[in-house]
Amino acid sequence: MAVKDESLPDNQMEMIFLGHATGHGVIPANLFLTRFNQIKIVFYRTVERLLKFRYRSSGPPSQSVIDRYGLYLRAFSPASFGVSLSIGEPAEQLELLSSDAPVILPKNIIEEVIVCFDLIQNDDLDLLKNRIPDNDYYQNFIGMSKQIAPDGNDIKRFSLASNSNSVVVHKTRKDMPSLTGRRWRIYEPPDNNRVRLEGFLKVADNLRTDGKTGRVQFLDKERRTHTIRVPASQMQDIVQPYFDKYIIITGRRLKNSIFFEDIEPGDENKTTPPSTSTPSSNVLSLPDILDK
Repeated sequence: MAVKDESLPDNQMEMIFLGHATGHGVIPANLFLTRFNQIKIVFYRTVERLLKFRYRSSGPPSQSVIDRYGLYLRAFSPASFGVSLSIGEPAEQLELLSSDAPVILPKNIIEEVIVCFDLIQNDDLDLLKNRIPDNDYYQNFIGMSKQIAPDGNDIKRFSLASNSNSVVVHKTRKDMPSLTGRRWRIYEPPDNNRVRLEGFLKVADNLRTDGKTGRVQFLDKERRTHTIRVPASQMQDIVQPYFDKYIIITGRRLKNSIFFEDIEPGDENKTTPPSTSTPSSNVLSLPDILDK
C-alpha cells in the first residue's frame, strides 16, 4: 500500500495469506474460513479484554458487543490472497451510542491485535504478558495464535495491516509457545510424562468444567478412552471446535490425569510422525490448580 500511496480507513484491517495453497485471489475455502473464524475469535476476545469484561468461559460475545463492534468482510484483495475486515458498518454507528457506554475506537482494537501478534512473533512473551495480565485472556491468545499460525506449507505466512501498523507472522505452530503443567521452565528431554495421542475427541455432551479446568473424553485409535483436563482458557475457542473430529492431542500425564498442552487436526488414514522440532524455551504455565 505504501508503494501505491494508499491507506486504509481507521476502522479497517487488511489480512493477507501466502503459501502453496494460495494463488492470485484464490485460497481453499476451508483454509480461509477456518482462519477467518479464528481471527474473529481473537478480535472479540480483544474487545472484551479492552472493555475489562471478565473472561467469558462459555457462550458467544454479548449482543451489545456484537452490535457495537460488528466485524464485516469487505472486498477481496488479490494479493496472494487478501481480504479487508472492517469494524462497524457504517463506522458512524459508534457515535450513536449513549454517552455513558464504554467505547473502544476501532483503530485501537486493530492496533492491539497487531501489536500482540507482533510480540508473539518476536518471542517477547514477557511484554505480551504485561499487555495481557489476565491469565485466561493471555492463555487464550497464545492458544489461538498457535491455531492460526502458518503450517509452513499451505500457509507460509500471514500478515495483518492497518493504516499505521503491520505484522507478518511466519512462525509456524511448532515454534509457538506451548502450555506446560509447571511454571515457566525449559523442556528438558527425556520428558517421560509427555503424552501424544491420535483419535477422536468425544463428545460435546461429555464436557464438564469447574470454571478453571474442564474435562473432555478422548477415544484413541485402539478404542481406549482417556480423560483430558483442559484449562478454561483453552476449552471453548481452541478445543471445542475439534469435538467429534480426528485429532492429535499432546499433554502431560500426572497421576491418573492427562493435562492438555496442544491440539491439531490429524489424518485418520495415516499416522502422523511426532514433531522433531525443539520446543520453545518460552512456555506457558497452566493455572496453579493443574499442579495440585
